[in-house]
Amino acid sequence: MTCLGRRLKRLEAVLRAASTLGAERHAAMKSLALEHLSSEDLDALEDILEQRAQANQWTQREAGAVKVLTTAFEQEVRKAGYATIRKFQRSCGVPEV
Repeated sequence: MTCLGRRLKRLEAVLRAASTLGAERHAAMKSLALEHLSSEDLDALEDILEQRAQANQWTQREAGAVKVLTTAFEQEVRKAGYATIRKFQRSCGVPEV
């Protein structure tokens, strides 16, 4: 294997590890945010997932639950020291939508 090949392998390994760490941090933040939700909100989110509903198909209850989750996630992100959700997601390597 050439020197360049070894360097690429090492770089891929580092990026894979960073990606895993970012995904773990993002999942941990989502878990913290979910702890803020009521059982009714969790039920509504579960309904969205089961139905695979798009935002324009959500009931008021489901839209409210998404708003509560987003607010809770934002609060946890700020408690962790990030100014915005976007900055936190960038630090985790989450692609922008």
